[in-house]
Amino acid sequence: MNQFQEKTYLWLFFFYGLSFFVLGISALQQKFRHKSEFPLLTTIQLLGAFGVLHGIAEWIAMLRMMKAYDNFEWQLYTVETLLTGFSFLFLMIFGFSMVLKETTKNIKIHIWVPLLILALWLFFFLGRISSVPKDLMWQITIFNNLTRYFMGLPGAILAGISFFQNSNHLKGLRLSSYANMYMIAGMFFFLYGLTSGVFITPLDIFPSNVLNHVVFYHYTGIPVELVRAISAIGITVITIRIFDSFSWEIQKRFNEYEQHQLLIQERKKTIQMVHDQIIQRLFGAGMLVESLLDVSENDETRMGLEELKSDLNETIKEARDFLKTFSSSYIGIEDLKENLLNLIEQFQRTNNINCDYNYLVPTMVMGKISTDINAELYYIIQEALMNIQKHSKAKNVRISVYSSLKALVVELDDDGVGFDSNKKNTEGYGLQNMKDRVIRINGSMKIKSGKEGTRIMIKVPWEDEQE
Repeated sequence: MNQFQEKTYLWLFFFYGLSFFVLGISALQQKFRHKSEFPLLTTIQLLGAFGVLHGIAEWIAMLRMMKAYDNFEWQLYTVETLLTGFSFLFLMIFGFSMVLKETTKNIKIHIWVPLLILALWLFFFLGRISSVPKDLMWQITIFNNLTRYFMGLPGAILAGISFFQNSNHLKGLRLSSYANMYMIAGMFFFLYGLTSGVFITPLDIFPSNVLNHVVFYHYTGIPVELVRAISAIGITVITIRIFDSFSWEIQKRFNEYEQHQLLIQERKKTIQMVHDQIIQRLFGAGMLVESLLDVSENDETRMGLEELKSDLNETIKEARDFLKTFSSSYIGIEDLKENLLNLIEQFQRTNNINCDYNYLVPTMVMGKISTDINAELYYIIQEALMNIQKHSKAKNVRISVYSSLKALVVELDDDGVGFDSNKKNTEGYGLQNMKDRVIRINGSMKIKSGKEGTRIMIKVPWEDEQE
């Protein structure tokens, strides 16, 4: 390799590392949100950790190429390999978490599988290099290749798949431009996984003796490091642009909140107008009828006036009932937090069950829930707590209420004995009553029960979504 090629490779490693480091810092600066319409936000810290660690690892590789620290070459290579391994750990957990999020919530396979692979890798790696054998650099290269095969390649592939899944999710929200960005980011991750997890340092061990960066250069005439750098830059640029989509969620919340407040103000004006003008005029007409009754002596006239008085009173009553319903409609969600808090306090006073209540619905909610649906939700949760009290033998209950762009979500978790939700004879009146109420409000209910407890998830679409 001549001097020009060496400088070119150094610059490649520099920008390669810089790209991932910038990606990591940008991702870590994003605010973590446990509940978000964008699943990427719930795992963004993992992507950030990958970017920072991998960027530093590539810079250490650049230092080794510069041969500025030849006396510490194997130590630098060891640190580089360890950082690479841990960076791929975070990438793999990120990919697993996004792809298997719904199906592995309880067993945490998306965490334990990568950790198990890393633990085995670390055990053998540290065991081999601790004795400082004569072929130490060769030994480190073996383990560097292994972490790329068993963590880097699957991690990048899973990350790519997760971006494709998010793309479909955004298409459902009519965010086509952001959906296309997710698709492009996914393709860059696939390219990165192929070049960093397949075409690696050649060794006299299969498959690196067949597929390696030398073979790649021989058939393409392009250094694999160049393709890695391009994929890293592509991932970073597109992902940072994707971060803009997160502000869309906040803007959506703000717009919905403004519309909601305008609706409330308009309703208040209508209520005031009906009360101050229409009802008062009806009341005045009723007073006039009563005055006429006092002076009228004709029986037929008095009968007609009595009917008119009765009609006026009934009209006033109906108008007041309408105002009562109209004033509370679509703002019931604001009372849900307090109503549930009172219910839970009452539940704890009469039971030896600890109840953890998490109300995560922001002030700027995504939609509207009427008073009727508010009441149904209250009775559903009340019924669930009664079932827990009677049958679960639980010591702890957690109730979480949160919102998304499309629905209000309620989750109830207990650590009781559980039951087989697939058996019909386990569905008592209480559970069936809950299901009937959920159907009435166009919601959905999922029940997952086992020896470790029961989870009930209820989703109620915002009323503008139902329409």
